[in-house]
Amino acid sequence: LFVCLCVCCLLSAEVLFLLSTAMCNTGDAGCHSPALESAPLHIRNHYEGFAYASFLLGVLNSTLGRFGVYPVYNATTQPRVWLHPRYSWRLGAPMEFALDGNISKYIPSGGHVSYVRHFEQGVVAVNPTVHEDRGVPLGGTFVDPETGTAHDAVTLPDHTGLILLKA
Repeated sequence: LFVCLCVCCLLSAEVLFLLSTAMCNTGDAGCHSPALESAPLHIRNHYEGFAYASFLLGVLNSTLGRFGVYPVYNATTQPRVWLHPRYSWRLGAPMEFALDGNISKYIPSGGHVSYVRHFEQGVVAVNPTVHEDRGVPLGGTFVDPETGTAHDAVTLPDHTGLILLKA
């Protein structure tokens, strides 16, 4: 099962529950997109981060599905291949499951709209809405591997995904 980044960004977290693994495959996954390829790195990084974190909300194991990534960037005039380090972060296996398809159990109490799912070595948080979600509790202290900053709660802007690792 391949997930195209172009489509994945448009899907709700409920639909993404149907996906089943945390593996990343390189290649266009049926989604060769000149717009995506030429997008500025920070914009593409935002979309890929949201898509991959959303995908991780629904993984069951590493054998049933795949997440496709198109690794060609052409923000300047020279195409280059690059794969974000997030795809090699060791999250481990999921610690909680919504086998009945009801992923609302991943929404922390307190009126939040974001989803938080725990893994053996980290946590994934996703805000699929058009509203910022402040103070989303993570259920422990986790480190952002890109900044080194530790968090026990996060603010997630709209359409944002975040992957954090155990401190």
